[in-house]
Amino acid sequence: MYKLTEDNGNRKYLTNSGIDIFTLAAGFYESTGDKLINTPWKDGGFVTIDVFQNTSGSGTRKQFILNYSYMKRIFVGNLHTNGSFRGWVELKHNEGVSAFLEDELFNLYEKVATIQNTNTKSFGFISDTHYIRNSNGSYGMNGLQHVNNIIDFTKYGLLDFVVHGGDIINGKDSPSVYKRELYDNVKAFMKSKVPVAILKGNHDYGPWYTDNTANPKLADIMSPTEWHQKMVKPFEENFVFNSAEKNGGYYYKDFDDMKLRVIFLNTADVAHISNNNGSPKYHNISFHALRNRQIQWLAHTALNFQNKQSPSNWTVVTMSHVPITGSDGVGKATNAFAFRGIIRAFKLGIRYRSAVTEGDHGVDVTVDFTGRKGNHIAHIGGHYHLDEDYVHDEIRYINVLHSATADSSTGLTRDPRPRDSGEITEDSWNVFTVNTSNRRMHLSRFGQGSDKVISY
Repeated sequence: MYKLTEDNGNRKYLTNSGIDIFTLAAGFYESTGDKLINTPWKDGGFVTIDVFQNTSGSGTRKQFILNYSYMKRIFVGNLHTNGSFRGWVELKHNEGVSAFLEDELFNLYEKVATIQNTNTKSFGFISDTHYIRNSNGSYGMNGLQHVNNIIDFTKYGLLDFVVHGGDIINGKDSPSVYKRELYDNVKAFMKSKVPVAILKGNHDYGPWYTDNTANPKLADIMSPTEWHQKMVKPFEENFVFNSAEKNGGYYYKDFDDMKLRVIFLNTADVAHISNNNGSPKYHNISFHALRNRQIQWLAHTALNFQNKQSPSNWTVVTMSHVPITGSDGVGKATNAFAFRGIIRAFKLGIRYRSAVTEGDHGVDVTVDFTGRKGNHIAHIGGHYHLDEDYVHDEIRYINVLHSATADSSTGLTRDPRPRDSGEITEDSWNVFTVNTSNRRMHLSRFGQGSDKVISY
């Protein structure tokens, strides 16, 4: 007879540190999460571990059930015959948030409801979830759950739309894997009760894979057409596109009752062409761009309100994955200078003529806002895994903290605040509430970080 417990029926208590649970024999165990290796997260609270083993057939297989009692979270995982582990799956009591986050969602609900009135619009903004489908660590593992957190919040009727600011996935695996990860997220976003806008991140369409494979091919990169078909088209009825380039990855949404336009830009607007050997000519994880057609659309269509009632009273918010201009004042995307010139001219009601550049990402734009200036609240972005708020060339930039569970010890952020799985701080996203009457925008934070109010 095989013993699964101690002689007295209690679980076997694991006292040593550094125990790899994959090496445990079949049985029922208990320990604290900080002593274990290959678990969903490090946690100092008690965790029970149920290990089941089967050696019939071609080899040994194991199933694990981990119950983190204080946080009320249960995970299952399987070690397959070939020794592969395909990640942890959390069992939830409903399709929404994990139980330990429900109070945080209620607090956010109270904050947002209090500041809303007939002069406000609110939108959720989450960025840099870096979902990894078969992750065996906190980074990436919780990405899809964090998307579900913000989607769950849409059912309360407080949001007018939701934005994913890009880097939905980590994207280092092969196309068959990273495209499945994108599909998982689209399925989650389809449950939203409000319109969904997805900004294209540099990790989202193949460059991180081609940067790390020995024989990169342009075919490994999602084309703009494929990106639109899979990531934008399911939600496209809610937005206005460039009729000359519908698959460009940029568009806008109007709220006529408040004279508010939100413009979604694409900093992954990179020429989709190959070198002679078939490798991508430009696509890499660090190359960002806004090409001429998008720049022209921004200047002459997205910021043109002449067909609107009281065109000078319109207010604009712009956003993209990469912030376009960094806190150091340096452009972070090719043609950042043209974006800055256009937005500045729009705010001041003046004429702008860009420098003329050539090549696959050349730009040449002239626009005159004389007599038709407008309001630009801020440009919102992610990418840098930091909370930042700065002004450059009279344009305000607000960058938000990453949603992925990673603190400064991982080297993936300079933000010093803790990001522990199983704690409220494992996630981070915002609800932005724009009030065009008192010219303020509230940022209400879910998870790590703090609230703030800006005036414009």
